[in-house]
Parts: sequence; C-alpha cells; structure tokens
Amino acid sequence: MSFELGKWKVVCDRCGFRMKNTDLRLEWTDLRVCQKCWDQKHPQLDVKGREDKQAPPWVRPEPTADAPITNDWDDF
Repeated sequence: MSFELGKWKVVCDRCGFRMKNTDLRLEWTDLRVCQKCWDQKHPQLDVKGREDKQAPPWVRPEPTADAPITNDWDDF
C-alpha cells in the first residue's frame, strides 16, 4: 500500500467495513457511511404542520342569569 496525501483508513459507521476516507459520505443522520449503506432522507420527514384555527368564526355571548330566555316571538 502506497502513501496517498489526504487519505486515511476509516470505518463505515453502519456496516463496519474499512475503506478510505474519500469513499465515505456524510448522511442526514450525521453518520459517515459507505456508498452501499448511504440512505437518502425521505422528503416526508421535512413536512411542516400548519396551524389549525380552533375558534369558530363568530360566537354569541353567554346569557346572564338576569336576562330571561323566552321563545315568545310576539314580543317584537
């Protein structure tokens, strides 16, 4: 084995095989893995949720105990 400037022996974080440092890639899981072990990040992991409006568009105030509740429409 000859000397190569800027290369050294490393171990794949997933399979454990030894190889040169230039044969590894940095994965989205922050692991240095070989080409066979490299797994692309699934796009569904980057989906952001949207805020859900919980309040109704309009409401009526609660009736107080002082105001009588009647269904007599002849009062109008």
